[in-house]
Amino acid sequence: MLEECGNLLLYPGGHIKYSFDMHVAYDKTLSFQIIHPKVKEVIFEKQNPYDQYDPKWLMTIIIGPTRSIDEVKEIGSSIKEDLLDILSFTLGSKVSEVAIVGLNVSPRPGEGGVLNLVMPPPQISGQGYVGAKPLQDDEIGEIRDEMSRITL
Repeated sequence: MLEECGNLLLYPGGHIKYSFDMHVAYDKTLSFQIIHPKVKEVIFEKQNPYDQYDPKWLMTIIIGPTRSIDEVKEIGSSIKEDLLDILSFTLGSKVSEVAIVGLNVSPRPGEGGVLNLVMPPPQISGQGYVGAKPLQDDEIGEIRDEMSRITL
């Protein structure tokens, strides 16, 4: 079923993906619901779940029907800080190096898809190991509770 907004046919959905650094070890995907009229789901996952020392995490915000890719960007930028603050405060772990790494809308029926790439600037990096705090089940429940209470 296609939805319309005025004379504009809405895209069925979209997403925006952010990467960030956080020294917490967990090898499963975490999915949360928040109270937001346009957001269906927020997903947190390690970029490399098999390396407990790798601090790179991903946060994907799944958007429901949307007018444009600009609306997806606007929604993401308006709520990302609140979501990452909840994660940081609940786990007592610093979140840093936040950057957009993916952005797209789902094609309308009968239309081809459009791929939007976000290319990070070139970087020089070194490697070292810092201890990673293991994520506990009770902390996941606490994050879920905080996410479900927030109104964005």
